[in-house]
Amino acid sequence: MIERAAGEFAVRHAELADLEAILALEDSGFDGATRWSGESWTAELRGADRCVLVADRWLSLLDPGLSDLGSSDPAWWSQRSRQARPTDALMSRQARRAEVGLLGVATFQLVADTADLHRVVVAPEKRGRGIGRALIEAGFTWAAARQGRRMLLEVEHDNDAALALYRRLGFAELARREDYYGAGRHALVMQYDIAGMES
Repeated sequence: MIERAAGEFAVRHAELADLEAILALEDSGFDGATRWSGESWTAELRGADRCVLVADRWLSLLDPGLSDLGSSDPAWWSQRSRQARPTDALMSRQARRAEVGLLGVATFQLVADTADLHRVVVAPEKRGRGIGRALIEAGFTWAAARQGRRMLLEVEHDNDAALALYRRLGFAELARREDYYGAGRHALVMQYDIAGMES
């Protein structure tokens, strides 16, 4: 099992100030045909039913109180909403973000009791360090705190690295959508049982 290095990164809610860094991740992770636009990411960041999470190396250095990735306390998520007023530490982190960039991003939507994982991107040079896993597990916590009972995602059928991660996390295949991403590029629909998570 992959474990993150202690203090290497922490997961937090994204802010509009993160948009440029998120788009840099998007450019590094997807080709032009599948890349999300700035407008798409802005809609995710502003959506009332959305949760955009980022892995940020600076957070654990500047605000150790936010570095608990595994918190199961729903209050942790509500207290750390993306609408929170920036602190001096946050503004210092934003000033340095252009130099460092973010390590990863994931975005989720919750409709009734079903959460959707819309996107997860990890910087190519940081893959294999548990960042994607931490982002998705934080998404499980966010959805569970809002009475989400399952999470769905779609993934290209031959994306072996993503499929391996999702299966390790406990996602199971539900269906296959032929040519979903284009001719010969099929999607697998996968589900995770949030209701069955250990408390």
